[in-house]
Amino acid sequence: NTAGGRPAGVPFTITLDAGQSYQVQSALAALDITGSTIRATTTSGACRPFAVFSGSMCANVPVTCPACDHIVEQMVPTDKWGRNFHTMPMLGASTYTYRILADQNNTAVSIDGGAAIMLNAGQSHQVNGASQPVCLTADKPVSVAQLMEGFNCASIGDPSMIELAPDERMSTSAVFTTPASAQIGQHSVSVIMATAAIGQLNLDGAPISASLFQPFPACNAYAHATIPVGTGAHRISSPQGF
Repeated sequence: NTAGGRPAGVPFTITLDAGQSYQVQSALAALDITGSTIRATTTSGACRPFAVFSGSMCANVPVTCPACDHIVEQMVPTDKWGRNFHTMPMLGASTYTYRILADQNNTAVSIDGGAAIMLNAGQSHQVNGASQPVCLTADKPVSVAQLMEGFNCASIGDPSMIELAPDERMSTSAVFTTPASAQIGQHSVSVIMATAAIGQLNLDGAPISASLFQPFPACNAYAHATIPVGTGAHRISSPQGF
């Protein structure tokens, strides 16, 4: 059920004008609304694009590790979901969490080539305490979120969330910035790409040494690297994508 009194599982419709937003919260702090479907209707016309942001005001990741940090991320539309993903540990953190969400019934998901995990539409599978990079495959489109865990579990950092990009939707260039802060003592960028293309990666116009990359244990056609960077703006690029 929602905090506004909407019963679980019962669809409802809202109308928004340009620039307006609408927030939905769970009625109970211990339950989230993972798996909810949000669609634009054709009532007002054929094309009504919108964005969805999801998160928590007070997240404990996992629930047994108190932290109460806010997490938030823009959700990826279901037509941009994928079938192949890779996770990797955060710099300095001993463990992390990831959650796999299905869009269709009878979705089979495999972690590092293991036995199939069956999910129906809106169902998710969560792994806490992961310490190694993993390869995820699904026979139907899925979404994967990776989360930092609380300091008491991961030894560094606190909860944050990122939506992972599937192998089918790689980028060839990106610009990012790191903040100057007395509370943050190190910065890095984590990169995942095809092993055959690691020699083509450039950071701020300089090639990145292939020696920084390690292959994924369960799918060595892909490799990962954590590259230290300084404070300020950076550009990363590769013609083969990452």
